[in-house]
Amino acid sequence: MVDSLRPFEEISAVIQQACEIRTDCPYDLYDLMGQIGQGGFGEVFEVRRKQDKKLFALKLTVHRNEAERQAIINECSLMKFLNSD
Repeated sequence: MVDSLRPFEEISAVIQQACEIRTDCPYDLYDLMGQIGQGGFGEVFEVRRKQDKKLFALKLTVHRNEAERQAIINECSLMKFLNSD
């Protein structure tokens, strides 16, 4: 039923709230173990969190325009549902 669909602007706001975009330096929080992948928006690294020595995958992204930025935010929001920490 199309009438029950939420407006795009409302969905976009929910996605942005669900996705934490950090701009601080990841090297302050993590020790870099090595690169484990690369994609269209950035690189994925294995890192060890300094606080508790737990291993994580950390994706560092770069966007060239607003459309890419929104695609990254959308990807982050989907990945947040897979968070096991």
